[in-house]
Amino acid sequence: MENNNPGATTPQDSSNFLSKQKRNYVFTILSSVIALLGIAYLGYWFFQGRYFKYTNDAYVNGNPLMVTAQVPGIVTKIFVQDADYVLKNTPLVQIDPIDHKIALDKSLEELAKSLRDVAELFSNVLSSKALVDEKQAILLKKVQDYERRRVLVVSGSVSIEDFEHSLYDMEDAQAALKNATEVFQGLLAQVSGTKISTHPRVEAHKQQVRQAYINLKRCTLLAPQSGIISQRSVQVGKWVETSQPLLSVVPLNQMWIEANFKETQIARMRVGQPVRIRSDIYGHEVEYKGILAGVGGGTGSAFSVIPPQNATGNWIKIVQRVPVRIDISEQMLKQFPLRIGLSMYVTVDTRKTKGSMAPCPREKNLARFQTDIYENELKGVDELIQKTVMENQTAYATTLEKDVESIGLSM
Repeated sequence: MENNNPGATTPQDSSNFLSKQKRNYVFTILSSVIALLGIAYLGYWFFQGRYFKYTNDAYVNGNPLMVTAQVPGIVTKIFVQDADYVLKNTPLVQIDPIDHKIALDKSLEELAKSLRDVAELFSNVLSSKALVDEKQAILLKKVQDYERRRVLVVSGSVSIEDFEHSLYDMEDAQAALKNATEVFQGLLAQVSGTKISTHPRVEAHKQQVRQAYINLKRCTLLAPQSGIISQRSVQVGKWVETSQPLLSVVPLNQMWIEANFKETQIARMRVGQPVRIRSDIYGHEVEYKGILAGVGGGTGSAFSVIPPQNATGNWIKIVQRVPVRIDISEQMLKQFPLRIGLSMYVTVDTRKTKGSMAPCPREKNLARFQTDIYENELKGVDELIQKTVMENQTAYATTLEKDVESIGLSM
Protein backbone atom coordinates (compact mmCIF):
# COMPACT_ATOMS: atom_id res chain seq x y z
CA MET A 1 0.00 0.00 0.00
CA GLU A 2 1.55 3.30 -1.03
CA ASN A 3 2.07 6.19 1.40
CA ASN A 4 0.45 9.19 -0.21
CA ASN A 5 1.49 11.59 2.63
CA PRO A 6 4.39 13.65 1.28
CA GLY A 7 5.48 14.90 4.74
CA ALA A 8 5.72 11.51 6.32
CA THR A 9 9.22 10.03 7.12
CA THR A 10 9.90 6.61 5.80
CA PRO A 11 12.15 4.10 7.60
CA GLN A 12 14.67 4.36 4.73
CA ASP A 13 14.95 8.12 5.13
CA SER A 14 15.46 7.72 8.86
CA SER A 15 18.22 5.21 8.30
CA ASN A 16 19.96 7.50 5.82
CA PHE A 17 19.77 10.39 8.26
CA LEU A 18 21.27 8.37 11.09
CA SER A 19 24.04 7.11 8.81
CA LYS A 20 24.86 10.65 7.69
CA GLN A 21 24.82 11.91 11.27
CA LYS A 22 27.15 9.09 12.27
CA ARG A 23 29.55 9.91 9.46
CA ASN A 24 29.59 13.56 10.48
CA TYR A 25 30.32 12.54 14.04
CA VAL A 26 33.17 10.27 13.04
CA PHE A 27 34.57 12.90 10.70
CA THR A 28 34.41 15.48 13.46
CA ILE A 29 36.23 13.13 15.84
CA LEU A 30 38.90 12.32 13.27
CA SER A 31 39.34 15.95 12.38
CA SER A 32 39.67 16.84 16.03
CA VAL A 33 42.23 14.08 16.60
CA ILE A 34 44.24 15.12 13.53
CA ALA A 35 44.06 18.74 14.62
CA LEU A 36 45.19 17.85 18.13
CA LEU A 37 48.02 15.71 16.78
CA GLY A 38 49.03 18.54 14.47
CA ILE A 39 48.96 21.03 17.31
CA ALA A 40 50.90 18.62 19.52
CA TYR A 41 53.49 18.08 16.80
CA LEU A 42 53.79 21.80 16.15
CA GLY A 43 54.18 22.38 19.88
CA TYR A 44 56.83 19.65 20.12
CA TRP A 45 58.64 20.99 17.07
CA PHE A 46 58.52 24.61 18.31
CA PHE A 47 59.64 23.93 21.87
CA GLN A 48 61.97 21.00 21.30
CA GLY A 49 62.04 19.23 17.94
CA ARG A 50 63.48 22.09 15.93
CA TYR A 51 66.60 22.06 18.10
CA PHE A 52 67.50 18.45 17.18
CA LYS A 53 69.46 18.29 13.93
CA TYR A 54 69.51 14.89 12.23
CA THR A 55 71.50 13.42 9.36
CA ASN A 56 72.20 9.98 8.00
CA ASP A 57 75.09 11.28 5.90
CA ALA A 58 77.56 10.27 8.61
CA TYR A 59 80.40 7.78 8.64
CA VAL A 60 83.00 6.39 11.02
CA ASN A 61 86.46 7.85 10.60
CA GLY A 62 89.72 6.96 12.30
CA ASN A 63 93.52 7.02 12.26
CA PRO A 64 94.86 4.19 10.10
CA LEU A 65 98.57 4.04 10.93
CA MET A 66 100.59 3.31 7.80
CA VAL A 67 103.60 1.14 8.65
CA THR A 68 106.52 1.88 6.33
CA ALA A 69 109.99 0.43 5.93
CA GLN A 70 112.73 2.49 7.61
CA VAL A 71 115.59 0.55 5.99
CA PRO A 72 115.78 -1.13 2.58
CA GLY A 73 115.99 -4.87 2.19
CA ILE A 74 114.25 -8.13 1.33
CA VAL A 75 111.27 -9.20 3.42
CA THR A 76 111.96 -12.56 5.03
CA LYS A 77 109.05 -12.86 7.50
CA ILE A 78 105.50 -11.52 7.84
CA PHE A 79 103.88 -12.11 11.21
CA VAL A 80 100.35 -10.83 10.49
CA GLN A 81 97.62 -10.74 7.89
CA ASP A 82 94.54 -8.59 7.27
CA ALA A 83 91.93 -8.58 10.07
CA ASP A 84 94.44 -9.71 12.72
CA TYR A 85 94.33 -7.82 16.00
CA VAL A 86 97.81 -6.93 17.27
CA LEU A 87 99.11 -5.29 20.43
CA LYS A 88 101.51 -2.38 20.47
CA ASN A 89 105.17 -3.42 20.01
CA THR A 90 104.16 -6.65 18.24
CA PRO A 91 106.52 -7.64 15.38
CA LEU A 92 104.81 -7.20 12.02
CA VAL A 93 107.44 -7.61 9.29
CA GLN A 94 111.05 -8.84 9.29
CA ILE A 95 113.58 -7.48 6.77
CA ASP A 96 116.75 -9.48 6.07
CA PRO A 97 119.28 -8.15 8.64
CA ILE A 98 122.51 -9.56 7.14
CA ASP A 99 123.61 -6.41 5.29
CA HIS A 100 122.90 -4.24 8.33
CA LYS A 101 124.71 -6.69 10.63
CA ILE A 102 127.78 -6.41 8.40
CA ALA A 103 127.48 -2.62 8.47
CA LEU A 104 127.40 -2.67 12.27
CA ASP A 105 130.49 -4.87 12.48
CA LYS A 106 132.31 -2.59 10.03
CA SER A 107 131.42 0.52 12.06
CA LEU A 108 132.77 -1.17 15.21
CA GLU A 109 136.02 -1.94 13.41
CA GLU A 110 136.32 1.67 12.27
CA LEU A 111 135.68 2.83 15.83
CA ALA A 112 138.48 0.59 17.08
CA LYS A 113 140.84 1.92 14.39
CA SER A 114 139.94 5.53 15.22
CA LEU A 115 140.77 4.92 18.89
CA ARG A 116 144.23 3.69 17.96
CA ASP A 117 144.74 6.52 15.44
CA VAL A 118 143.81 9.14 18.04
CA ALA A 119 146.15 7.53 20.58
CA GLU A 120 148.90 7.82 17.99
CA LEU A 121 147.92 11.46 17.47
CA PHE A 122 148.34 12.11 21.20
CA SER A 123 151.74 10.43 21.05
CA ASN A 124 152.71 12.58 18.07
CA VAL A 125 151.92 15.67 20.12
CA LEU A 126 154.44 14.59 22.74
CA SER A 127 157.01 13.74 20.08
CA SER A 128 156.44 17.11 18.43
CA LYS A 129 156.86 18.86 21.79
CA ALA A 130 160.16 17.03 22.32
CA LEU A 131 161.30 18.15 18.87
CA VAL A 132 160.42 21.77 19.72
CA ASP A 133 162.47 21.53 22.91
CA GLU A 134 165.37 20.11 20.89
CA LYS A 135 165.15 22.94 18.35
CA GLN A 136 165.02 25.49 21.17
CA ALA A 137 168.21 24.04 22.65
CA ILE A 138 169.94 24.11 19.26
CA LEU A 139 168.82 27.70 18.71
CA LEU A 140 170.12 28.72 22.12
CA LYS A 141 173.54 27.22 21.27
CA LYS A 142 173.58 28.94 17.88
CA VAL A 143 172.65 32.29 19.46
CA GLN A 144 175.47 31.94 21.99
CA ASP A 145 177.97 31.07 19.22
CA TYR A 146 176.82 34.07 17.24
CA GLU A 147 177.14 36.45 20.21
CA ARG A 148 180.68 35.28 20.98
CA ARG A 149 181.81 35.67 17.36
CA ARG A 150 180.15 39.05 17.08
CA VAL A 151 182.41 40.34 19.89
CA LEU A 152 185.55 38.60 18.66
CA VAL A 153 185.20 39.58 15.01
CA VAL A 154 185.87 43.22 15.99
CA SER A 155 189.28 42.38 17.41
CA GLY A 156 190.07 40.06 14.53
CA SER A 157 190.15 36.96 16.72
CA VAL A 158 187.46 35.42 14.49
CA SER A 159 187.32 35.68 10.78
CA ILE A 160 184.46 37.37 9.07
CA GLU A 161 183.63 34.15 7.29
CA ASP A 162 183.35 32.27 10.59
CA PHE A 163 181.14 35.08 11.97
CA GLU A 164 178.86 34.97 8.93
CA HIS A 165 178.57 31.17 9.23
CA SER A 166 177.45 31.54 12.85
CA LEU A 167 174.84 34.09 11.75
CA TYR A 168 173.51 31.74 9.09
CA ASP A 169 173.47 28.84 11.54
CA MET A 170 171.46 30.93 14.02
CA GLU A 171 168.91 31.92 11.35
CA ASP A 172 168.58 28.27 10.26
CA ALA A 173 167.98 27.26 13.87
CA GLN A 174 165.33 29.96 14.24
CA ALA A 175 163.55 28.74 11.10
CA ALA A 176 163.74 25.11 12.24
CA LEU A 177 162.29 26.07 15.64
CA LYS A 178 159.49 28.05 14.00
CA ASN A 179 158.61 25.13 11.73
CA ALA A 180 158.67 22.62 14.59
CA THR A 181 156.56 24.96 16.74
CA GLU A 182 153.92 25.34 14.01
CA VAL A 183 153.71 21.55 13.57
CA PHE A 184 153.41 21.14 17.31
CA GLN A 185 150.71 23.82 17.58
CA GLY A 186 148.74 22.12 14.79
CA LEU A 187 148.91 18.73 16.48
CA LEU A 188 148.07 20.20 19.88
CA ALA A 189 145.02 21.97 18.46
CA GLN A 190 143.70 18.59 17.29
CA VAL A 191 143.75 17.07 20.79
CA SER A 192 143.45 20.07 23.11
CA GLY A 193 140.55 19.87 25.57
CA THR A 194 139.66 16.28 24.79
CA LYS A 195 140.52 12.70 25.60
CA ILE A 196 141.20 9.73 23.39
CA SER A 197 137.78 8.19 24.00
CA THR A 198 135.96 11.50 23.47
CA HIS A 199 137.97 12.87 20.56
CA PRO A 200 135.81 14.21 17.69
CA ARG A 201 137.09 11.51 15.34
CA VAL A 202 136.13 8.83 17.84
CA GLU A 203 132.75 10.49 18.51
CA ALA A 204 132.04 10.54 14.77
CA HIS A 205 132.63 6.80 14.56
CA LYS A 206 130.49 6.29 17.66
CA GLN A 207 127.64 7.98 15.81
CA GLN A 208 128.22 5.65 12.87
CA VAL A 209 127.95 2.70 15.24
CA ARG A 210 124.70 4.07 16.67
CA GLN A 211 123.25 4.54 13.18
CA ALA A 212 124.23 1.03 12.11
CA TYR A 213 122.80 -0.34 15.38
CA ILE A 214 119.47 1.45 14.81
CA ASN A 215 119.33 0.26 11.20
CA LEU A 216 119.79 -3.31 12.37
CA LYS A 217 116.99 -2.99 14.93
CA ARG A 218 114.71 -1.35 12.36
CA CYS A 219 114.84 -4.52 10.29
CA THR A 220 112.01 -5.67 12.57
CA LEU A 221 108.94 -3.46 12.06
CA LEU A 222 106.77 -3.12 15.17
CA ALA A 223 103.13 -2.14 15.63
CA PRO A 224 103.02 1.54 16.73
CA GLN A 225 99.62 1.03 18.40
CA SER A 226 97.25 -1.81 19.17
CA GLY A 227 94.71 -2.32 16.40
CA ILE A 228 93.42 -4.24 13.39
CA ILE A 229 95.72 -5.05 10.47
CA SER A 230 94.48 -3.64 7.14
CA GLN A 231 95.77 -2.91 3.64
CA ARG A 232 98.63 -5.43 3.77
CA SER A 233 100.50 -5.26 0.47
CA VAL A 234 103.90 -6.65 1.48
CA GLN A 235 104.90 -10.20 0.51
CA VAL A 236 107.77 -12.48 1.53
CA GLY A 237 110.76 -12.09 -0.80
CA LYS A 238 109.79 -8.60 -1.91
CA TRP A 239 112.44 -5.88 -1.92
CA VAL A 240 111.20 -2.84 -0.03
CA GLU A 241 112.58 0.68 -0.03
CA THR A 242 112.54 3.20 2.79
CA SER A 243 109.21 4.96 3.37
CA GLN A 244 107.42 2.30 1.31
CA PRO A 245 103.99 1.52 2.85
CA LEU A 246 103.63 -2.13 3.77
CA LEU A 247 100.41 -2.35 5.82
CA SER A 248 98.15 -0.36 8.13
CA VAL A 249 97.21 -0.69 11.78
CA VAL A 250 93.76 0.70 12.64
CA PRO A 251 93.46 1.55 16.37
CA LEU A 252 89.93 0.72 17.51
CA ASN A 253 90.08 3.32 20.30
CA GLN A 254 90.88 6.22 17.95
CA MET A 255 87.64 6.56 16.01
CA TRP A 256 85.12 9.34 15.63
CA ILE A 257 82.08 10.22 13.54
CA GLU A 258 82.25 12.58 10.59
CA ALA A 259 78.67 13.79 10.09
CA ASN A 260 77.94 15.90 7.02
CA PHE A 261 75.19 18.36 7.95
CA LYS A 262 73.48 20.77 5.60
CA GLU A 263 74.65 24.35 5.87
CA THR A 264 71.14 25.27 7.05
CA GLN A 265 71.53 22.98 10.08
CA ILE A 266 74.80 24.14 11.67
CA ALA A 267 73.95 27.69 12.80
CA ARG A 268 73.22 26.62 16.40
CA MET A 269 75.89 23.91 16.64
CA ARG A 270 78.48 24.42 19.36
CA VAL A 271 81.40 22.44 20.74
CA GLY A 272 80.33 20.23 23.64
CA GLN A 273 76.70 19.68 22.61
CA PRO A 274 75.40 16.13 23.26
CA VAL A 275 74.85 13.80 20.30
CA ARG A 276 72.82 10.61 19.90
CA ILE A 277 74.28 8.11 17.45
CA ARG A 278 73.06 4.86 15.96
CA SER A 279 74.77 2.53 13.52
CA ASP A 280 73.63 0.03 10.93
CA ILE A 281 75.86 -2.63 12.45
CA TYR A 282 74.04 -2.62 15.82
CA GLY A 283 70.71 -1.07 14.80
CA HIS A 284 68.35 0.37 17.44
CA GLU A 285 69.75 -1.91 20.15
CA VAL A 286 72.76 0.33 20.75
CA GLU A 287 72.75 4.12 21.03
CA TYR A 288 76.10 5.84 21.33
CA LYS A 289 76.45 9.01 23.37
CA GLY A 290 78.74 11.44 21.63
CA ILE A 291 80.04 14.97 22.02
CA LEU A 292 80.26 17.53 19.24
CA ALA A 293 84.00 18.20 18.96
CA GLY A 294 84.04 20.83 16.22
CA VAL A 295 82.72 22.02 12.89
CA GLY A 296 84.93 21.61 9.83
CA GLY A 297 86.78 24.48 8.22
CA GLY A 298 84.97 24.18 4.88
CA THR A 299 82.41 22.27 2.89
CA GLY A 300 83.14 18.87 1.42
CA SER A 301 83.03 20.18 -2.14
CA ALA A 302 85.56 22.93 -1.36
CA PHE A 303 88.13 20.31 -0.30
CA SER A 304 87.44 17.89 -3.13
CA VAL A 305 90.10 16.96 -5.66
CA ILE A 306 88.44 19.19 -8.26
CA PRO A 307 86.74 22.10 -6.44
CA PRO A 308 83.60 23.43 -8.14
CA GLN A 309 83.86 26.54 -10.30
CA ASN A 310 80.73 28.48 -9.40
CA ALA A 311 81.59 31.54 -11.52
CA THR A 312 79.96 30.04 -14.60
CA GLY A 313 76.85 30.82 -16.60
CA ASN A 314 75.12 27.51 -15.86
CA TRP A 315 75.46 27.76 -12.08
CA ILE A 316 72.80 26.01 -9.98
CA LYS A 317 72.56 26.59 -6.25
CA ILE A 318 72.99 23.39 -4.22
CA VAL A 319 72.74 23.14 -0.45
CA GLN A 320 76.28 22.43 0.74
CA ARG A 321 77.25 20.05 3.51
CA VAL A 322 79.80 20.78 6.22
CA PRO A 323 81.66 17.97 8.05
CA VAL A 324 81.10 17.95 11.82
CA ARG A 325 83.37 15.90 14.07
CA ILE A 326 81.68 13.93 16.85
CA ASP A 327 83.76 12.14 19.48
CA ILE A 328 82.75 8.87 21.12
CA SER A 329 84.15 7.71 24.46
CA GLU A 330 86.77 4.95 24.44
CA GLN A 331 84.59 2.95 26.83
CA MET A 332 81.72 2.86 24.31
CA LEU A 333 84.11 1.97 21.50
CA LYS A 334 85.55 -0.84 23.60
CA GLN A 335 82.10 -2.19 24.42
CA PHE A 336 80.69 -1.76 20.90
CA PRO A 337 83.64 -1.53 18.47
CA LEU A 338 83.25 0.18 15.12
CA ARG A 339 85.11 0.08 11.82
CA ILE A 340 86.18 2.92 9.55
CA GLY A 341 83.58 3.74 6.90
CA LEU A 342 80.48 2.39 8.67
CA SER A 343 77.24 4.34 8.16
CA MET A 344 75.85 6.19 11.19
CA TYR A 345 72.70 8.10 12.11
CA VAL A 346 73.42 11.27 14.06
CA THR A 347 71.15 13.62 16.02
CA VAL A 348 72.66 16.73 17.63
CA ASP A 349 70.92 18.50 20.51
CA THR A 350 71.42 22.22 19.80
CA ARG A 351 69.31 23.63 22.61
CA LYS A 352 72.34 24.91 24.52
CA THR A 353 74.18 27.41 22.36
CA LYS A 354 76.87 28.55 24.78
CA GLY A 355 80.38 28.28 23.42
CA SER A 356 81.81 28.35 19.93
CA MET A 357 81.82 26.27 16.78
CA ALA A 358 85.60 25.91 17.12
CA PRO A 359 87.32 24.31 20.12
CA CYS A 360 89.73 26.25 22.33
CA PRO A 361 93.33 26.55 21.11
CA ARG A 362 95.41 23.61 22.27
CA GLU A 363 98.65 23.79 24.22
CA LYS A 364 101.69 23.95 21.96
CA ASN A 365 103.48 20.86 23.30
CA LEU A 366 100.43 18.71 24.03
CA ALA A 367 100.34 15.80 21.57
CA ARG A 368 96.99 14.27 20.64
CA PHE A 369 98.53 11.04 19.36
CA GLN A 370 101.92 9.49 20.04
CA THR A 371 103.79 6.22 20.28
CA ASP A 372 106.76 5.22 22.42
CA ILE A 373 107.95 2.12 20.54
CA TYR A 374 110.98 4.00 19.18
CA GLU A 375 112.22 5.35 22.50
CA ASN A 376 114.43 2.34 23.31
CA GLU A 377 115.99 1.82 19.88
CA LEU A 378 119.43 2.78 21.23
CA LYS A 379 119.18 0.53 24.27
CA GLY A 380 122.36 -1.54 24.47
CA VAL A 381 124.42 0.42 21.95
CA ASP A 382 126.30 2.46 24.56
CA GLU A 383 127.39 -0.75 26.30
CA LEU A 384 128.62 -2.08 22.95
CA ILE A 385 130.55 1.12 22.29
CA GLN A 386 132.08 1.13 25.76
CA LYS A 387 133.19 -2.47 25.33
CA THR A 388 134.91 -1.57 22.04
CA VAL A 389 136.61 1.42 23.67
CA MET A 390 137.94 -0.66 26.55
CA GLU A 391 139.26 -3.35 24.21
CA ASN A 392 141.08 -0.91 21.93
CA GLN A 393 142.31 1.82 24.25
CA THR A 394 146.06 1.40 24.81
CA ALA A 395 147.45 0.79 28.29
CA TYR A 396 149.30 4.12 28.36
CA ALA A 397 146.32 6.13 27.12
CA THR A 398 145.77 7.78 30.51
CA THR A 399 149.44 8.79 30.69
CA LEU A 400 149.30 10.27 27.20
CA GLU A 401 146.19 12.26 28.08
CA LYS A 402 147.76 13.65 31.27
CA ASP A 403 151.00 14.60 29.53
CA VAL A 404 149.17 16.38 26.71
CA GLU A 405 146.91 18.12 29.22
CA SER A 406 149.93 19.39 31.18
CA ILE A 407 151.49 20.70 27.99
CA GLY A 408 148.30 22.56 27.12
CA LEU A 409 148.10 24.11 30.59
CA SER A 410 151.74 25.24 30.50
CA MET A 411 151.31 27.15 27.26
